[in-house]
Amino acid sequence: MSMTDKKVVVIGHTALNDRVMEWLTPLELEVTCVSIDQLQLRITDQEVMNVEHILDHKTATKITQSDFIFDTLTGPTETKRQMIKWLMLHKQEQAPLLTSILHHTATEISSWAEHAPEIIGFHPLHFERLKMIELAPSLQHDPAILGGVQCQLTEWGKKVQLIQDQVGGVFPRSIALLINEASYALQEKVTTAESIDLAMKKGTHYPLGPLEWGDQIGLDHIHWILEGLFRELGDERYRSSASLKKKVYAQQIGIVAGRGFYEYGA
Repeated sequence: MSMTDKKVVVIGHTALNDRVMEWLTPLELEVTCVSIDQLQLRITDQEVMNVEHILDHKTATKITQSDFIFDTLTGPTETKRQMIKWLMLHKQEQAPLLTSILHHTATEISSWAEHAPEIIGFHPLHFERLKMIELAPSLQHDPAILGGVQCQLTEWGKKVQLIQDQVGGVFPRSIALLINEASYALQEKVTTAESIDLAMKKGTHYPLGPLEWGDQIGLDHIHWILEGLFRELGDERYRSSASLKKKVYAQQIGIVAGRGFYEYGA
């Protein structure tokens, strides 16, 4: 099968899907993008076989016929669990499923689907910009499937870096800690949001200040990364600041919502 014959599905958060789609579109693949409203996925275990009720028949069919799946869903846990179960019941048997590890490890995600060997972790943050993709094989992974994924992603123009299966991966974990510490400084009234960001841009030559960066990524995703790390590792440094959590509770999650640490015009 040639590269352009591949059928690819991107399913999950709209904002994260857009990043993956921006990278995939120039490749001229047959791509189906499915953006899921998480509130629609709050279903019971008894309803897992009927996830089609939020998908039209044509979309569900494309998912079941796909050769490669990117899952960008992060949290909440039950939402992710139900979608993974449905995908594993209906996708092609050997089709690899790259799943976001921003809130759970690939090993835990694989356990929800009876230790599926075709599940491999990745992260979708800044996916369209980063030349390298971090892959986190689960303990249950099939080396042959992993090798095929590495070859395919390389053919599509990504450099592949294998990492240990940990929540967040490398880049998301690092940036989440930076944003969280900046939000603590703001919470403690060390200085203003603008001054925090300016100090980091001038002092470290970062392209964005950490609070600006959080608004761009989405504060909900930063919170899910931190919560996942805190749950897995129990280290206090991963506890989300109160100000960050309140922003998420209020749905002031950044640019996509029109307000985060900063306000954005219509």
